[in-house]
Amino acid sequence: MSTPARPSSSEVRRHLWRAFDADYALYTNRTDGTLTVHYAAVEGARERLAALVDAENTAGSGLRWRAREDRGHLVLEVTGPAEQVDGLALG
Repeated sequence: MSTPARPSSSEVRRHLWRAFDADYALYTNRTDGTLTVHYAAVEGARERLAALVDAENTAGSGLRWRAREDRGHLVLEVTGPAEQVDGLALG
């Protein structure tokens, strides 16, 4: 199985995040400056999430994007200035 290509443009990334959320999102937590989204850990999801996180970190938005596994879920953590994190439409 090949690794998904890293999306480059912000419009393409938004579209890919919406599709990923629709396929795998379970629940979302927001605190001041942190967005945490839990996703189903199923085949294909890890690779897609890793490619999206890599693309966001490469884009240089000033936010820190991190993917990890916890209690059988894939977990996305985005941290940074509260006004930027609050503007994200994920989960």
